[in-house]
Amino acid sequence: MAVAPLASAEIFKCVGDTGRITYQNFPCSVDSIGSHQTAAPPPPQAAEPEPTDAHLPLQRGQILSARPATPPPPVPAGEPQIGMTRDQVRAGNWGAPTDISESEEPEGWRETWSYSNNRSVQFNRLGHVQAVQR
Repeated sequence: MAVAPLASAEIFKCVGDTGRITYQNFPCSVDSIGSHQTAAPPPPQAAEPEPTDAHLPLQRGQILSARPATPPPPVPAGEPQIGMTRDQVRAGNWGAPTDISESEEPEGWRETWSYSNNRSVQFNRLGHVQAVQR
């Protein structure tokens, strides 16, 4: 019968000059191998976040994508673009869809607007375009 060997370690509870308690695996008299504590970095400046899917809980298997480093080529005026709202798409060249469907997929909930010539626009939970098929 195999038995796992017992592991042991000494842990030291140390109180610093400012009264801060730290736990370490070497005696308190040792100065952590000559290193000194550094101040925590300042918190990042809070900017007003854009509403995105990142604020929603992730679904199992959901893949997050980063924005491209270079901007995509310009889209003709009035064409649906990633990030547009439903109202913006409806007001564009494509107008009202011929069919609207909703689905729950492994990547999350989607609403798909279908148009003639196999064109479609997919919206995320926030009502923003996440995919366009031209």
